[in-house]
Amino acid sequence: MIEGDGVLYAQSVLQAGIGGGNGKSNGNLTINSGTIYATGGVEGYSAGIGGGTSGKGGVITINGGYIVAVGGAYAAGIGGGNISAGGTITINGGTVTAVGGKNGAGIGGGFTGNGGTIVINGGSVKATAGEDANNIGNGYKCSKEFSGLHNSNGSEVTLLTVPMTDLDKAYQNGIDTSPIVLGHPDDGNLYFYTNETENVLTAYLSGGEVRFIKYSSAGYSELSPYSEDDVRLCEYLVTDNATSFTVAEGFKANKGEGKYSLMLGDICIDTFEPIMRGDVNRDGAIDGNDAVIAECIEAEMLNDRLLNALADVNKDKTVDLTDIEFLIQSGIR
Repeated sequence: MIEGDGVLYAQSVLQAGIGGGNGKSNGNLTINSGTIYATGGVEGYSAGIGGGTSGKGGVITINGGYIVAVGGAYAAGIGGGNISAGGTITINGGTVTAVGGKNGAGIGGGFTGNGGTIVINGGSVKATAGEDANNIGNGYKCSKEFSGLHNSNGSEVTLLTVPMTDLDKAYQNGIDTSPIVLGHPDDGNLYFYTNETENVLTAYLSGGEVRFIKYSSAGYSELSPYSEDDVRLCEYLVTDNATSFTVAEGFKANKGEGKYSLMLGDICIDTFEPIMRGDVNRDGAIDGNDAVIAECIEAEMLNDRLLNALADVNKDKTVDLTDIEFLIQSGIR
């Protein structure tokens, strides 16, 4: 089992990066978390994660983490080594990038190897095959038909690509699940294997924005759970009244200890702290102290997205003298 918050670099000459030795199959491997870069034997025709030379992929379960697996020549990125099957591979979450070596699948069999049993229930999974192999499935010149991609319920899943830039972390169907962290190397997309069942993605971006996306095999669309006048940024919801605000139909905001939970049915898809527009210094009052900060923003001495949203009391997307005057007058009343 591999888990933790650290970074693991695994590279071999003859064996799998992680898994079977030279001429050996992988056994039972579970990855729960961590950042992992695994490269299969550059001279040994072994998988990045899975079988060594002529070794099967074994049983591989990925529950989370940030994983980049690159197969050696004729081997899969994740799965079988040269002339070997992928084994049983289950991906439940995380960010997984798998690159097959020459004639090897991204995820599945090495050269002539069958893909085995591949189950994808969640996570963002980007698989790139070597020449003439399947991205997910069989290696080149495999004579046995691949059984196809499914989830744990046995339902066939297909690839849906969702553009996503500046990602910090994202959650599928609730923020208590394993996150998709960062993004794939040199890529602004997320890759979901899904069916007709609707899913919800909560994406926290590096600039503080939060996006909510509904998706299925039919496509994806943006969700807008908050009022169009409210601004969801960092851990805050900037709103006119921090104790009385609305969310869109179908959503609920449940008050907790210091924060609210945004619920979609019985699933929590976001947590936030409401803060009153105009309370720029977040001390619970609107007064001249907030006006001073607004003046600094107007004079371009400060450039902070959250402060801008808080100081823009008239909601015209600009912090100017009108906003400053309102803040001054609020402190006098």
